[in-house]
Amino acid sequence: MLRVKPPYLLDWNRKRRANAATYRELVAMAGLEDRVRLPVEPAARTHVYHQFVIRVPDRDVIRAHLANRSIGTEVYCPVPFHRQPFFAHLGYSCEAFPNADTAAREELALPMYPELTSDQQQHVIDSLAECVA
Repeated sequence: MLRVKPPYLLDWNRKRRANAATYRELVAMAGLEDRVRLPVEPAARTHVYHQFVIRVPDRDVIRAHLANRSIGTEVYCPVPFHRQPFFAHLGYSCEAFPNADTAAREELALPMYPELTSDQQQHVIDSLAECVA
């Protein structure tokens, strides 16, 4: 695998960045900018968008809605680090990191892969708009 895939990596990253730009355009066209927080890409940095993680209130309701529309999503960090048993010895209170708690409740990864089509992305954003509009 490590001999076969590297020649494709730059093209895959380019396609994921293009898909991220399409998601941003579709969110704007749907008028969802004030209800959907998009990933931040700092100036002078290049994101590869291995994941396209948005933040939305009522994440679990939205995730179920998207699943009913045959759209796969994922929640990668449902429990912030300071609440995980492994880090209990550090002695942080559960309220120590409110921003991490909020992010854990709101984060939702939308479909993102190089072969994702604009029609598929349109379906994702149309379905998202049905739920958050």
